[in-house]
Amino acid sequence: MEQALLFNPNDYPARLLHIPETNSFKGLPYKGGKRLIADNLLQFILARNMSKSVFWDIFGGGGSMSARATEYGYEVYYNDYDKGISDLFQYCCKNKAPQKWLNWVEPDEFFNHVGKHNIHSVAITLLWSFGNTRDSFLYARQNCYIHKAFHKIIKNNDSKSRKVIKRLFPDLIITGKDVDTRRSEINKYLDILNRPSLTRTGEVFTRFNLMADLYGTNINSFSSLSYEEVNINTPMEKTIVYCDPPYKNTEKYLNQNIDYDRFYQWFADLPCTAYMSEENAPFECVYKTEKMRTISVNNNGLIRTEKLFWNGK
Repeated sequence: MEQALLFNPNDYPARLLHIPETNSFKGLPYKGGKRLIADNLLQFILARNMSKSVFWDIFGGGGSMSARATEYGYEVYYNDYDKGISDLFQYCCKNKAPQKWLNWVEPDEFFNHVGKHNIHSVAITLLWSFGNTRDSFLYARQNCYIHKAFHKIIKNNDSKSRKVIKRLFPDLIITGKDVDTRRSEINKYLDILNRPSLTRTGEVFTRFNLMADLYGTNINSFSSLSYEEVNINTPMEKTIVYCDPPYKNTEKYLNQNIDYDRFYQWFADLPCTAYMSEENAPFECVYKTEKMRTISVNNNGLIRTEKLFWNGK
């Protein structure tokens, strides 16, 4: 396993000392998101570019990098080619996430939202999809009735659902008076029971909280353009461009079809400092860090090395 290249916290520049600590990085629950390593990347970028104050997130996706960059004191410009994702990210930054998104969603209802780009449909497909792919339902149909009962207990302590679960798991005791406690009690029980097919119970609540925490995030602008169409019009000497494109030779994201040779040339030609997250690219790799994959129950223990490439400016 490759060794991550990490800074010693004692060597961080003074500006880093004023960044608020958080245990829950906000952002849309997005496939390939950088939520788990946003601090690693941003601390490295900031330490190399202390005089730069503008951050362009060209393939913004779930917005974890954009949202955290605002807490690093950057003036942030967010873009994602997928208009539905961009619109939802903007909505969540400016509005409180509706509690109705936490209402139980049946599989058939979920599939009715797939492929639609309005804010509500995008939210539902992100919250309720397996691996945040937006095209497959979070739970296997044969277990949906169990997850549904657990979900309703967690959400509002539903009495009918309690009876269903009591018949299935008579030794499970749920005493919590709030959502987080009830969910914790259920998950601890399932861990002890070793029922891997049920371990994603309550995951929607975690995803929703990450989304809801975006409210009040101060992003300078939102757009849904091709990377080539983004008008990077801030002073070049103050500007950092960050790119997290769908990785070459990997599964494509919705609405993404990139000519990588063309993209790499665009990246090289940028007149400002730019960084790219990729597995491999024809540029200098200046940083590596490790990220645990969390797409499915079967590969949660897999570690992948995330690389950051630099355009040399």
